[in-house]
Amino acid sequence: MIIKSMPRKDASFGQLIAYITDDGKADSDYFYGHNTFSNDPGDALLVIQDNAIHLKARKNGNSMYHEILSITREDGMQLPEQKAALRNITARYIEQRAPNSVAFAAIHDDHEGHIHSHIMLSANELGSSKKVRITR
Repeated sequence: MIIKSMPRKDASFGQLIAYITDDGKADSDYFYGHNTFSNDPGDALLVIQDNAIHLKARKNGNSMYHEILSITREDGMQLPEQKAALRNITARYIEQRAPNSVAFAAIHDDHEGHIHSHIMLSANELGSSKKVRITR
């Protein structure tokens, strides 16, 4: 498994949700919302934007994190089975990495040989101004 973490300074939540849920790449059956009360990207966007209001303005501070989990496609395993497994891995990853943050994830299968999950993590805990320090 490959994990990549990219902090984002600007609050471009809508742009990242749009990229994560791109119809040509993402399958809505495998969307995952954490502390969003829904797996719907529109609902997740509202919760994430409302939660960002609590962030204190800070020079050069992170407003969110974009993380990617990637796994190699396995011969003998059907794609839906692999997507379900990656969705479960993504859920466990988020629960351990940022349990009190708001997160939204979707799986992309647009590359040959691997599937990957895009995750948007809030930089603060749900309903709090407390920043979450997420190291690479």
